Amino acid sequence: MSPLLVIFLTVFIDLLGFGIIIPLLPFYAEHFGASALMVGLLSTSFSVAQFLFAPFWGRLSDRIGRRPVILLGLLGSAVSYALFAVATSLAALFVARTLAGVAGANIPTAQAFIADTNCIVMKRHGITVLGRTVSECYHRVNTYHAEVKRQFMVELLCAAKGTQPEYMRKEEMEWMYAHGDGVVYPQLIRRDRA
Repeated sequence: MSPLLVIFLTVFIDLLGFGIIIPLLPFYAEHFGASALMVGLLSTSFSVAQFLFAPFWGRLSDRIGRRPVILLGLLGSAVSYALFAVATSLAALFVARTLAGVAGANIPTAQAFIADTNCIVMKRHGITVLGRTVSECYHRVNTYHAEVKRQFMVELLCAAKGTQPEYMRKEEMEWMYAHGDGVVYPQLIRRDRA
């Protein structure tokens, strides 16, 4: 397996863990009687820990190597999310989120690994690829999520109305795709034909 693929997966897991927890955090914290201020501090604890520990992980990775630090960060993330899942108090949530921030501070180490493994001429190319890949994954997941929500709403509204949704026939879809450019960009099509 390519080392860059492993790094991409590491960063993806770190960011996925952060993104999945954020929408649930207020409800989970309120379950333990947290005030709005405490929910804000709980959300902030991850980022503060990540900010404070990034230099530490960077120095440690310079001394002992990038791979052990990245693996240690992944292990710490797994432990922190397990603690978050079994938390029985607000203090346990704070410990779990802070530990997740400490473990998630290994993203700069992953970027350093990418910079180390690329050639001198294209030193920052790997980091650009990493950013583009994470961004593309994010947008594809959001697009898929929006489509699922749209389909769910269509089914729900039709069920409330007591009807069945009507979908386009294959021929209509093919016509739409074949003539879509003419509908969306009519001036361009006319100019090309002239």
